[in-house]
Amino acid sequence: MKNALFFLLFLAVFPLLQAQQSGFSAKRLRVHFGFSPLYSGRYTGMGYVYGLGWEKSISRNGRWRIHPYLQWGEEATLFITDVPDAYFRTTELGLSFHYDLIRISLVSLVTSAGIAGLYERGMGGRRRAMYAHLFAIGNASFALRWDNSNKQWAYMFTPIVLSFGSDHLFRILFFRFSVIYKFQKRD
Repeated sequence: MKNALFFLLFLAVFPLLQAQQSGFSAKRLRVHFGFSPLYSGRYTGMGYVYGLGWEKSISRNGRWRIHPYLQWGEEATLFITDVPDAYFRTTELGLSFHYDLIRISLVSLVTSAGIAGLYERGMGGRRRAMYAHLFAIGNASFALRWDNSNKQWAYMFTPIVLSFGSDHLFRILFFRFSVIYKFQKRD
């Protein structure tokens, strides 16, 4: 919880410290935070996820973007009473494509689809056995993006990300908030 509070403070304060600039490249750095229930073939849990990614526009009008990312999280069966106790961590390495379906002024409705590998490891069950498992997953989402072309920062709110994977994996990522830093163009 302490990490989550620090992360939220960073997301709120850091953009305010930067001066307004213009002339940004198509390359961006993206940081996100969200809440995630996870239903895998072995265990069910809830927790938080954090992520870091790189984003690049791949069309002239900037509506298509490619986004490789690394996401990690901690889940537990806290408040879930009908499953064995489990504590586990996930690490996800993925690639997604984003498209601005509707763009009105500063706000866009963004749709995305992607693929990823999810590594889950932890301790669970009645005997508290250690385990590790690798899943192949596909995901889809929609989001609202605020992006002023004259400012160095953009923001994205994703209400839901659905992920389906091998071995009956199903994940719903709720309320993901992203901060996007735009790099300066080099002369």
